[in-house]
Amino acid sequence: MITTTYANHDKKAIHVRNTWAQRCDQYLFISSRDNSTLPAIKLCDTDDRPHLWCKTKHGMRYLFDNYLDHFDWFLKADDDSYVIVDNLRHFLAQHSPQKPLYFGCKLRFKDVVYMSGGAGYVLSQTALKHFIKALDNNTDTKSCRAHIDTGVEDLEMGRCLQNNGVDAGDARDDWAKARFLPFDPLHMVMPNMDINVIAPWFHSYSVYPHKSGPECCSRSLISFHYVPKDMMYLMDFLLYKVDVLK
Repeated sequence: MITTTYANHDKKAIHVRNTWAQRCDQYLFISSRDNSTLPAIKLCDTDDRPHLWCKTKHGMRYLFDNYLDHFDWFLKADDDSYVIVDNLRHFLAQHSPQKPLYFGCKLRFKDVVYMSGGAGYVLSQTALKHFIKALDNNTDTKSCRAHIDTGVEDLEMGRCLQNNGVDAGDARDDWAKARFLPFDPLHMVMPNMDINVIAPWFHSYSVYPHKSGPECCSRSLISFHYVPKDMMYLMDFLLYKVDVLK
């Protein structure tokens, strides 16, 4: 499930469709207007940032109503995320979709642990069930913003899941290196690049310490964020069209 805006159908979403989304078992864009060529469905009328929570919340319900029994895991990403789907599959194969779990880049705000929306997060089938149950049964906005369409999307998702029995899993590898990254590849892998200087908020929000430079990331990394369209095609080419000769 990839959230987008009407203005970004041809600017961003189409490039996600042409690259990494092709490797998903199925993909769908959530927008403010229908678009059969992406495909995108309209679930909310407004494209501003606060209504990203509306799209995500109603998008998850759409997945529950239409695809729950078809898939074990449900990924939410943005239209400027890049996901290495093969590595995501390999990682998820180690976990049971029957457990209430979700994974991503783990952040914390006050007492809520949640996953970065831009880096993408993935819910097990059981976690999706718990989330929909929270929407249907919850009247306490402090526990889950179920009946309000605005909010900080990833934080509100984390609040709902945390308060309704879903565990925020650790997606790092055996060497404690990150697999889900909330920034673009250049800002993560360039030598002498200090991500805490570029995004000082990240240090205080991140549950785990992160490195910058060539040692930033797991060899089995899964996602980046803020990826421009040209970089999406470049990454796709290098990952899937270039053979490393040995």
